[in-house]
Amino acid sequence: MNIPYDVVNAMFELTAGFVLMFNVREILREKRVVGVHIAPAAFFTLWGIWNAFYYPAIAQQWSFYAAILVVVVNSLWVALALMYRKQRYDSKEDST
Repeated sequence: MNIPYDVVNAMFELTAGFVLMFNVREILREKRVVGVHIAPAAFFTLWGIWNAFYYPAIAQQWSFYAAILVVVVNSLWVALALMYRKQRYDSKEDST
């Protein structure tokens, strides 16, 4: 049984989810995206979605639950980044 490995991995996933919340807080505070590219966040969101299918397949229940947090937080950041990026481009078009 791989429960100890699952719990350790889940703790890393859970910590990642909470650390990623700093990005969400920052983008909400600044209301803009500067100096970062959306591609890495989108990639890790897709990887998190994969983990949501993969962890149950290898019977890692705790990692699955923690991975859901990572997917939700990353998805929120990507959505906010797209929204603020669109607003930036829309405001540039209005000023020309």
